[in-house]
Amino acid sequence: MDIKHSSFSGISMSIDVKEFEKAEKLIREAPKEYMIGMVRAINRSLPTGSKIIQKDIAEEYTIKPMSIRRSIVRNKATTKNPSGEIIVVGIPLRMSNFKFKPTKVPTTRKQQLKGVQIKVKKQGGYLKSKSDPPMFVGTNKSGAPEVFERTKGGKFKIGWAFSLSIPQMLSSPQVYDKVKKEVGEKFEKELTHEVEYRLENSYNTATRSWSKK
Repeated sequence: MDIKHSSFSGISMSIDVKEFEKAEKLIREAPKEYMIGMVRAINRSLPTGSKIIQKDIAEEYTIKPMSIRRSIVRNKATTKNPSGEIIVVGIPLRMSNFKFKPTKVPTTRKQQLKGVQIKVKKQGGYLKSKSDPPMFVGTNKSGAPEVFERTKGGKFKIGWAFSLSIPQMLSSPQVYDKVKKEVGEKFEKELTHEVEYRLENSYNTATRSWSKK
């Protein structure tokens, strides 16, 4: 089972099922049953893997959960292609997806001079933006507060201020190492369950066949 993100060359995660003695036994005695069991184990792990990614990113960053959920794509495994994927896609997010202040448009010169403060990670405090040209808080078409910045192309040209993408957040060691460990543990648990279930069924089927002779 792989975890990948689109903005980089790819992050992959694999589990070596040869480490499981019961899996080796099932491969020898009932290879078709093993393949079906592995596919089911992978596919049951995918939804949990998506939730783990959402949880671990949200624990590290101040990003809104909905933004994470929209970035995750799952590809199920089949017996013809026994490889499941969790792909995290996305472009840099608008700064307003993270915590920022002021949360209202400044109305005085003093408030404007304080600039914009951003909190992308949950650990630590707000950091004052040092971008050039500087960021500022305005309102979008719906009237909600938004972080903007003046572009270097001209004095009156403005655009949204952007920060990290979801794939970049996943690729950080603090998040990815944790995700890899938790998803791996879930897959191992599901594969062990499938192997034990199918070995028992294989044994019962063989016993019934023998008793009829």
